[in-house]
Amino acid sequence: MAILELLASDAPPDRFESLLTRARSSGMSGPQLDRLENARKLGLHIYSQLDRRQQREASLLALVDTARELSAPNDLKTLLKVVTRRARMLLGADISYITLLTSEKGTARVEASDGHVSSFHVGMRIPHGAGSSDVLTTSAPFWSADYLDDARFPHHERLDEMVRAEELRGIMAVPLSHGSGPYGVLHVADREPRHFSADEVSLMSSLGDLAGPSSRRPG
Repeated sequence: MAILELLASDAPPDRFESLLTRARSSGMSGPQLDRLENARKLGLHIYSQLDRRQQREASLLALVDTARELSAPNDLKTLLKVVTRRARMLLGADISYITLLTSEKGTARVEASDGHVSSFHVGMRIPHGAGSSDVLTTSAPFWSADYLDDARFPHHERLDEMVRAEELRGIMAVPLSHGSGPYGVLHVADREPRHFSADEVSLMSSLGDLAGPSSRRPG
């Protein structure tokens, strides 16, 4: 009953542990303590599921708001700023930026960023195949918990220089697609190592799907 009361009152997780600690201090032991421990585990599981559901609902509402913003008649530069700002807010990330394919074959260019503290090299060209630009080939999300120390993909001096300037560590990238395939990449990054969850990758992918057609508008 105590566990149910904590759930009903939306008590924080540490209250569940405090309940068990008090029970041990009062001399509870044996099967009764075991039952309370099992109830605590179930209570924390339910709490986690409820919290995850609330986060999903909040994310869906944020995506709806983003869709409204993207449908407004704005130029390309403004739209890209909307997308980078929303991406950073949705994931609570330190920085977000967008790279788009250029007319020069095999290169992409940093077109917009949000949350940067340096100039962040807006306008810098990045060779195809460097770092997360493989997203353009695979059309699949990419993430690294600690980008500069990740040897799974080719690094490029200019891109790594940009990452070092902002002291970035954890990075995620999702494709911006419209029509025949990806034409750009939306990135979010943190200045600490970060293991992105499946829900976070899915959320960013949904934002990329929303932003793709809008960001393709002529500037």
